[in-house]
Amino acid sequence: MKLLHLVVLASGRNVCTKMKPDNHAVFRTIGCMFYGLRAKCISSRSPRNNHWLDNAKDEYTETEISEMKTFLNVITVFTAYPMYWALYEQSSRWTLQATLMDGRLEYLDWSIKADQMQMITSIFGLVFLFLFNYTLYPLLKKLGVRKPLQNITLSSCLAVIGFIFAALLQFEINGDDPVIPPKEGRLNIYNGFDCNVILHSPTLHVDKLGALEMINVNYMPISQEEIVEIKLQFDAACTFVPENVTLNTTVTVAEGKEISYYLTRSNLTTIELTRIGIYDNLTKNKHGNPIL
Repeated sequence: MKLLHLVVLASGRNVCTKMKPDNHAVFRTIGCMFYGLRAKCISSRSPRNNHWLDNAKDEYTETEISEMKTFLNVITVFTAYPMYWALYEQSSRWTLQATLMDGRLEYLDWSIKADQMQMITSIFGLVFLFLFNYTLYPLLKKLGVRKPLQNITLSSCLAVIGFIFAALLQFEINGDDPVIPPKEGRLNIYNGFDCNVILHSPTLHVDKLGALEMINVNYMPISQEEIVEIKLQFDAACTFVPENVTLNTTVTVAEGKEISYYLTRSNLTTIELTRIGIYDNLTKNKHGNPIL
C-alpha cells in the first residue's frame, strides 16, 4: 500500500507547482531564538519586564516574534511527549504481560488472547473519537476544561495513571519477593495444560496447580541440592490423559537458587515435567543484553 502511495505521488509531480523555499521557517525560528538570547546577554539596557524575544525586533518582525512566543508557550506542553511515547512503545511488553494472566471472561464464555487488544487498538481509536466528541468533551466543558491544551494535560495525567496501574499489575503477577531467604531454595512449576493438576509431595507444601498457571514454593534442602519426589494427578478435564493416571517424578531444589519446571508433552503419549535451563537468573544484566 505504501509503495502504491509513492507511485501515485511520483506520477503527479509534473502537474504540481514547484516553488523554491524562501526564508525557511525552521531557520527563521532558530535565528529568532538565537538573536533574542544573544541580544539579551550582551545588552544591559533592555527593560526587566520585557520578554527576551523582544530583543530580536531589530532583525525580525512583530508577527514572527509573537508567533515565536506562542510556540514556546505551547512547546512546554509537549516536553513530556518523548517519555510518553517511550512508555507507549512498550506495548509489546504489555502483550507479554497479558500472557501471564488468565484473560477469561466467564459471563461471555470467552478467553481474550494476549494480542487481541493490541490488534483492535485502531478500532478503539475511532470509536473513542466519536464518544469523546459527543460525551466526554461536552462534560469536561461543564467542569471548566475547555481548551485543547487542558485536554492534552488531562489525558497525559490519565496516561501516567495507566502506566502506574500496569506497573502495579506486574508486581502482582510477580508475586513473592524475588530474594530467596537464607538456606532455602525456590521451585517454580508451570502448567502448560488447560486443565487443573493436583500435586502431592511428602516434603513440599504444594496442592493444586491451576490450568495454564504456575506455583512457586520455598523449601530448605538438607544439602546443597536435594532431589524431591512429587506426584501429579490430572483433573477429569485433562481428556488427553487416561483416567486415574498419575505422573511420579522428581524435582531438584538447590540452596540459594531458583529452579523452574514446565509440565508439558514431549510427544502425543508422553507427559513430562521438564526442567527449564539450569538455574533461573534473578539478576538483570547491567548491559541490557538478553540472558537466553
